[in-house]
Amino acid sequence: MRTLHVGLRVQDLDHSLEFYSHLGYDVVGAVPATELGSLTMLKLPTDPFVSLELVHDPGAEATIPVGLNHLVIQVEALHDAVARLAALGIDVQEPTSPSGSEDFWTTWLHDPDGYRIELVQWPSHHAEGMTSADFPGQAPPAAGGRHANPPTDASAHAADRERAGASEHRAAFTAMSPLARRMFDLVEPIGVIPYSADEPNEAMFALGFTNYWDTYFAGRAAPLGSSVPAEVVHALFYNFAPGEVARHIPKVWNTTTPEAAIAARQHGCANALRQIIGGLVDTPGFTRAVELLTKAATSAPLEGRPMYAALRTLPLPRDPVTRLFHAASLLREHRGDGHIVALMAEGIGGLEAHVLSALDIGIPARSFGRIHHLPTMQLTALIDGMKTRGLIKDEATFTPAGRQAKDRVEALTDDLAVVPYEVLNTAELNELIEALEPLARTLTSAQA
Repeated sequence: MRTLHVGLRVQDLDHSLEFYSHLGYDVVGAVPATELGSLTMLKLPTDPFVSLELVHDPGAEATIPVGLNHLVIQVEALHDAVARLAALGIDVQEPTSPSGSEDFWTTWLHDPDGYRIELVQWPSHHAEGMTSADFPGQAPPAAGGRHANPPTDASAHAADRERAGASEHRAAFTAMSPLARRMFDLVEPIGVIPYSADEPNEAMFALGFTNYWDTYFAGRAAPLGSSVPAEVVHALFYNFAPGEVARHIPKVWNTTTPEAAIAARQHGCANALRQIIGGLVDTPGFTRAVELLTKAATSAPLEGRPMYAALRTLPLPRDPVTRLFHAASLLREHRGDGHIVALMAEGIGGLEAHVLSALDIGIPARSFGRIHHLPTMQLTALIDGMKTRGLIKDEATFTPAGRQAKDRVEALTDDLAVVPYEVLNTAELNELIEALEPLARTLTSAQA
């Protein structure tokens, strides 16, 4: 018995054939009419058999690659392949080396239907595929799928020391969920309204606040209540310097109540949304977007999601614009809770996360808005510590290990963020995406 090939459902067969031909695939043959649609068989020149099947049914619903994580394709010279694909107009990420070597490289791209593809250049002398040699210290599974000799702590540490070259490629196998990333792009412009528009701040200032950060902490921490101490808020928010939260919590509750802060925040954000999206509020698509986004936002389990759970305790607003903002806020906090899990899994602290985010968008750490205000000694110690850990070369440059860590954080964040959308069927997902697209375009344009 052996694995044969993977079948991918595609929306535009000609477009997909062009894309995969650019990757080096040849058409072996086709079955024009089956109950699944037309089946086109592909293989790479060095594959002994068909390795990829494209399934096309013009009458089927749009493809949303929810279940499949990614495909992996071996190339001989990755940088040459990336240059060739870029010249053909295909967007490919900058190659990185999981091991920091000069002959082991990986990169990522998407096909026309959103399937995520990893290109791998193995190190010299590596087998053509992955074998048990890539997992030192791990015995083959026994009957039932369990390891015959589970590694002890000592053997695990020994294996960590022994891993080099291609064995480190395992860490690069976590890939971002295309659906979660797509929904983030569509929902984030709504969820970020408290921080991108004037109306929410004006509504909070009307309560008696006089500076932005008081409004931030009062607005976001309000679902937790007024009795939660600064230490707990600091832990839940994760990415503030020591003492920053305590300058605002619990002081803000001398100015207003959590209930008043929630009402002002919702009122200001709804006004901002109405100002920006205008007539789109009166369209059937908007009504459907509110309905489906609320369904997704209120469907996820609460366990392990403290900020999401706190926000879920609030009643759903009756006003549809306010409800849209509330749903987007729920999804934003749900994703944020998962992001903290991903950061902690990589051993990345809250301030370190800001450094990685700054470098990810090409900004030197000392110029990044969320940390540039820190005392010089504290900021220098932060950067020096990350250099010592091998995450960054300097305040503006990733190391290969740092780049990989950042990518793994984003990939796990996406994987954890897809859960709310699992309540929607394929038709509802398509409908929600179509309804959110004009809203996201309008909001993104205004925020730019």
